[in-house]
Amino acid sequence: KIAIISLDGVIAEGLLGFVHKQIDQAAKDNSVKAVVLRINSPGGSITASDDLYRRLSELRDGNPKKKYNKKPLVVSMGSLAASGGYYISLAGDHIAKINTSTGEATVVEPPRKGAGPRRIWSDSKGMLWVSLWHAGAIGRYDPAAKAWTTYPMPQSKSGTYSIYVDDKDRVWATDWTANAIQRFDPNTESYASFPSDRKGANVRQMLGRPGEVWGGESGTDRLVVIRD
Repeated sequence: KIAIISLDGVIAEGLLGFVHKQIDQAAKDNSVKAVVLRINSPGGSITASDDLYRRLSELRDGNPKKKYNKKPLVVSMGSLAASGGYYISLAGDHIAKINTSTGEATVVEPPRKGAGPRRIWSDSKGMLWVSLWHAGAIGRYDPAAKAWTTYPMPQSKSGTYSIYVDDKDRVWATDWTANAIQRFDPNTESYASFPSDRKGANVRQMLGRPGEVWGGESGTDRLVVIRD
């Protein structure tokens, strides 16, 4: 079975007792094969967020002293997943395909442990493109071959957040460290960079239509568009 842990509201000391109990129960229950963490939080204190991150990491990786078995952890972000909410979601180091009829989760391991997958998008050929936050790269997963190929960002070693594949199968990803949107061409395996004109743009989501791509800059509270 799959356990669902819900994190709603502010992350603060004294308010997370039930969440801590859910984590402990799921980690010790041998019948639980995977855990889905649903986050709808504006964030909170550093101490509480760090403690929650540690607990979720132990759930994911296992802890023999606590009799925790290693379990896949999948993160589902709600309308709010900021600050501390965003921080703890990095514990979810897996991609999963959910069977909506049975609830079964088929877990896909990232190209390396700790890569930190953030967003996923499919191209016209059925390839899955994933932004890898910790790795500072774009990953391509071939479901048929069950194989990964990674393409490091041209300027940064971490901070790849949102991702979008356009109608020409070009891959757009946001690089928080370089404060830019990067366009990757799979045919030439090359990048084109589109830096923001404001500091700390932090584009969390991207979408587009033929001829243009849109990004939501959470750090500047505005939308930007790139037309080509």
